[in-house]
Amino acid sequence: MFQIDYNSIAPKELCSFRASMYGFLAACYLRPPDENIIIAYNAILSAVEGLKPVEMSDKASLTQEFHDLFKVPLSKFTTPYESAFLSDNSPSITGVIRQSLRKIYAAVEFTMPPEFHEMPDYIGIELSFMHLLCAVEKSAVENGRTGPAEICRNNQKRFLREHLRKWSEMLTEKVKANSAAGFYAGVADITQHFIALEAK
Repeated sequence: MFQIDYNSIAPKELCSFRASMYGFLAACYLRPPDENIIIAYNAILSAVEGLKPVEMSDKASLTQEFHDLFKVPLSKFTTPYESAFLSDNSPSITGVIRQSLRKIYAAVEFTMPPEFHEMPDYIGIELSFMHLLCAVEKSAVENGRTGPAEICRNNQKRFLREHLRKWSEMLTEKVKANSAAGFYAGVADITQHFIALEAK
């Protein structure tokens, strides 16, 4: 889906691209799409095959679909939480997953703004965490601090391997099955393919 060769991109630009992608994807799952998200989505389509642009006039229906898919636990709800896909409905496993994430976030002083009332294993929170790690890596690269940059990169790889990579494909399939509009199916596809690209 993505036509991007990481090896052909300079380190600073690659860090910037990766941070921007994680920031964009997190925003898509944390709040209904605004004009900036729709503009960014349509711009990303130049690197993606098979997705259709979204019109600004679709914002009301996209807002409704955001709530249907990610917020209101009715028929279209996708349970966008890592523990929903990996815990086999066991409260103790759900607790272990969420506590593990709280510790990981606390280790780098990652906190979400209070307006996002979500559990630590919500897809938008996990993507926001990756956005932060990429932004820290970018700063380290820009300042010539190769040691901290490498630590950030290793933390990203571990988080992808131990968390996002384990369940994002299952979430993508559920979003695509429950999405009436192309936007969120497209966001799910972009998420899955970007995470696969990152995991290489």
